[in-house]
Amino acid sequence: MDGITCVAAVTRSPETAFAEIRHEAVRLLPGVRLRQRLFWRYTLVWRAAKTGPRRSGAGR
Repeated sequence: MDGITCVAAVTRSPETAFAEIRHEAVRLLPGVRLRQRLFWRYTLVWRAAKTGPRRSGAGR
């Protein structure tokens, strides 16, 4: 292996399964999107619902 270095990371089994994380996220955050990534990583994206125009005294 010319110039290639193997790196091993110590890992352990996850405490919470991705399916359980997804279930709770969907329950708590309507419209949430989850993507499972490489190894144990995942991405959770949630945007709060728009509640209408905000009124502010600033800038008047």
